[in-house]
Amino acid sequence: KLFEFDRVLGPDADQKIAYDQVAPFVASALDLHNDALVMAYGGTGAGKTFTMQGDASGAGRGIVPRAVEQIGAYCVQRATAGWDY
Repeated sequence: KLFEFDRVLGPDADQKIAYDQVAPFVASALDLHNDALVMAYGGTGAGKTFTMQGDASGAGRGIVPRAVEQIGAYCVQRATAGWDY
């Protein structure tokens, strides 16, 4: 069976590079255009959890904390424009 992937990142890809691939999907979901799913696939020890969670702060933050930051910034931006949550 053949599988298709949207992206495959190599071992030299850092957390920012990984998130840059995901950020447009987060933005699209926030704009109510699409639902989004981000999935990390791989064998044991391949780095799935690190990719998704990463470090607690700094450049090593993973996809989830970066997405939460993007969502928070979006909410602040919308609140400034008069939206109420």
